[in-house]
Order: sequence, then C-alpha cells, then structure tokens
Amino acid sequence: MFHDYLIAKNFALPEGFLGKISTKTMNIMNQTQYNFLYQAFFRFKPQTCLDIGFGNGYVLKQLYPLNPTTQFWGIELSQDMVSYTTKKFTYQSLGDRIQLEQGNINNLPYKNNYFDLVYSINTLYFWDDLEHSYQEVNRVLKTNGLFINLFYSKKWLDRLPTTKKGFSKYTPTEIYARVQSMNFSSVKLVPLKNDLIYALIVKK
Repeated sequence: MFHDYLIAKNFALPEGFLGKISTKTMNIMNQTQYNFLYQAFFRFKPQTCLDIGFGNGYVLKQLYPLNPTTQFWGIELSQDMVSYTTKKFTYQSLGDRIQLEQGNINNLPYKNNYFDLVYSINTLYFWDDLEHSYQEVNRVLKTNGLFINLFYSKKWLDRLPTTKKGFSKYTPTEIYARVQSMNFSSVKLVPLKNDLIYALIVKK
C-alpha cells in the first residue's frame, strides 16, 4: 500500500512532518538498542564519536552528558533532519561539542584514523554496499576503535508491512560472516533479544 511505502521511505530518508513522526516512532521502538549503546559508551568513554544516521538527534542528546570531554559528530542523509536537529541543539546549547552535517556512509567526510567510537542504529538496511560501508567505517576509526552496529534481524523485519520495499534485510549470521571476512581485529555478535535485535561490535 502507498501508506506503507511512505512510512518506509521516511525511515530511510526522514523529511518534513512525516520524517519527524518516523524518527520519534523509532525513538520509542529502539530503546533496547539505545540502552545497550549508552552502557557501552559509558564504559568506553571515547574522546571522538560519530553517529551515522542521527535522525532527530535523540541518541546524541542522551550521550552528551555521559562524558564531558567527548566531541561528537553526526552524519545524516536527510538535509531536513540536519537543519531541524542543528536548530534544536543550538537552542539547547549543545552545539559546542556536536557537529552535524549531511552526507552518506559511502563517502564519510572525515580523516583517516579519527574516531574512537562509531555507531549506527538501524541504518544498514539502506546502505547501497555493505562491504564498502564497513570499509569506510574502518578507514575513519582509530586503531583499537570500536564500531557498534545495532540492527533488527530479517526475521523481525519480515513481520512488518512497511519493510517489504526499500529495505535490505540480513540474518545476523549473514552480517557476522560478511564482516568477519574484512580487515578488522575482532568481530562480535551480541543478541539483545534473540532472533530479533542484535549488536555487531567491531574493533579495528
């Protein structure tokens, strides 16, 4: 149905009023993934951190007070979300440690070996090239840096009518196998809710 198509489109590229609704919906749905990330961030205490696909900035705002020396960057496909979140963070006086810009994981506009921590939540379904995207993350990570990739399994996504088009779906074992063959020092798959929600933790 066209209604499902619009919802799916705004999960991938949130724009306008529907984009704001879709990002708020994801904020509600993704709490299990967020909580895992918050705990990992608090233990790791990175000095440089990149959010790939920050949406309405919800996660960045939650991470901001957890370590006062962390500098944050965020990249997002949707220029609407970049403008909206930038204005919101400026109003909330969060702009001193957060830099946001429009862009794509296929061509990250950052220097080699720059970030201690990179994370992305429920974006891999929309990447054009999984291997190339991981290679770009590898490039911008420092040695011993971490990439935390949080995602829903194909089994879970197949239940939703909105994911029938525009989503690349993967089983957790498929993601693990493909990333394990790349140039990372370690790859760990952590089930957050068995057969439904997973974290792939990759160390450079």
